[in-house]
Amino acid sequence: MDTLPPDLKVVDPTSALQQHLEEADTIVSVEEDEWMEIYLWSINSMIGDNVRFSDTKAGSVIVLAGAVLSMLYGGGFHRAFATRPLGSWTLVAVASLLTFLFLGGAVLCAAWSIRPRFSRNFQPGYVFWESILAHGSPKAFVRELNRRSRRELLDHLAVQIYIVSSVASTKFRWVGRAMVLCMCGAALGGVVLVLR
Repeated sequence: MDTLPPDLKVVDPTSALQQHLEEADTIVSVEEDEWMEIYLWSINSMIGDNVRFSDTKAGSVIVLAGAVLSMLYGGGFHRAFATRPLGSWTLVAVASLLTFLFLGGAVLCAAWSIRPRFSRNFQPGYVFWESILAHGSPKAFVRELNRRSRRELLDHLAVQIYIVSSVASTKFRWVGRAMVLCMCGAALGGVVLVLR
């Protein structure tokens, strides 16, 4: 006679692990409740704001580096290395060259972080505009949208959040590099101004 209630039956740990591994291979889905929807939209908004913030930082780096480059070029600092043979370069010439290289690198890194992502392989989806356009027509989009459950739409939002997070990570990596190069170039430019 079995003394345990039906809901407290002893489960073989090996079969439970096997069942868990089989379930792990299925598509992961978010919980369908109000809190999850609010959470996902809040995260989506926050990540979008961070992407815009990284573009603002990149624009600021381009402006600052461009201003210092213009000032140095207008002051003729490029002549310290551009008009002399390599053997006759002074410390000021090397520092001037490095300043131009750092600031030019900062502009390139910042511009690289702002560049659009040129992926053209979009699957039909329900959040990102290119995925929405991949449906082919407004009627096809509305038809497919009406076929989806709330949970499926939340899953699409969660996937979009992951993809935009990857874009934000790449943007901040390049903006960080641009900022370091800009600060090094600006500091070295200050040294060149003092030495000259």
